[in-house]
Amino acid sequence: EPMPTVDLHIRAREAAPHLEAAVAAVEAQQVPLASLHIADLGSTDATAHLAAELCAARPHASLTLLQPGEGALALGRMLARCQSELVAFLDADDLFLPGKLQAQLQVLQQHPAVAGVATHVVALDAQGRPMPTPAAGCRANAVLGRKEQLGRLLCDVEALAFSSVVVRRAALTQAGPFDLKLTHHFAHDMWMRLHQSRAFELLALPLTGYRMLPQRRATASLAACGEAWSVLGEQAAGLLRRFPSLTIYVDALYEALIFYAYRAQNFTAAEKYLRAKKDRSSLNARDSLMLVNCMMQQQNFPEANSVLTQLQAFEPQFDPHEKACFREMVWRNCGAGHMLVDPFEASLGMGVPNGRFVLRRQQVPPLPAA
Repeated sequence: EPMPTVDLHIRAREAAPHLEAAVAAVEAQQVPLASLHIADLGSTDATAHLAAELCAARPHASLTLLQPGEGALALGRMLARCQSELVAFLDADDLFLPGKLQAQLQVLQQHPAVAGVATHVVALDAQGRPMPTPAAGCRANAVLGRKEQLGRLLCDVEALAFSSVVVRRAALTQAGPFDLKLTHHFAHDMWMRLHQSRAFELLALPLTGYRMLPQRRATASLAACGEAWSVLGEQAAGLLRRFPSLTIYVDALYEALIFYAYRAQNFTAAEKYLRAKKDRSSLNARDSLMLVNCMMQQQNFPEANSVLTQLQAFEPQFDPHEKACFREMVWRNCGAGHMLVDPFEASLGMGVPNGRFVLRRQQVPPLPAA
């Protein structure tokens, strides 16, 4: 059976140092391109000029100039011009490694019910050299089943790296347009919607190169974190209704919702999710300390003091970092000092057992008089 063609969408912003390498890696794949669409999202460097030159030299290529935050709009326009039944996506900072598209297309040919295929990724430095640091999309070393993939999507907005995905155009059309209200996680929103009706597969092969650049840390911004917990909350509810067996992932989902709401400094939402998790099971030391901080941020000092009093019995079991957090919170709640404790500033990251806490000092308003 002949190899099908693919439409490729490349999104670029401040990507002049890497755009040519990204296009060259695509053209080195053993898969014919039906069309190549490059969207420049308001770059201030030479990205747009370089993209125009690359498109001028390729009859099947086109360039769209948009503004920052219009990534969803770019994808919608690209889909309207697609000629193939399959669509691949690429950030201009990333690379397709040898054999990527061919491996994905083989899965799609062999499994007509599958809507899309993603791959694992290799973390790259700015020069494109492999790094030991795990990147988005790096998880287990085996092909995940449908249930496991759905669970991953429920609890990580970066579970499927944008550059690793190839999707059937018909599935995208069926799922509806990319959400123009979203500026950061519109792709993850789409992947979750696809999962509600069609299968998704993950190849346990590191076939996508992801450059670990400082400017790509979108999840550090308040807006991105707020958008992340909004997307997870809306789409995860639909997935859980459609796949009741996924309730085993509810605790992991709460972890993600707590993480992003807390990072967005939406302490009301974070407290709501923490309480829901507590009602479902129980809170560990990190969760409990975070709940206390949410209460204090909302000036609910009496209830915060009640939780701290309950935690006091468990202080001997805390590790040194947890003890430091606990004692600083007690001190803060008693009305002395200037301390904001952030349990998510963890050297080992979210969801790691016994993750270590870091204290971050920040001026806060004085406590009300007793």
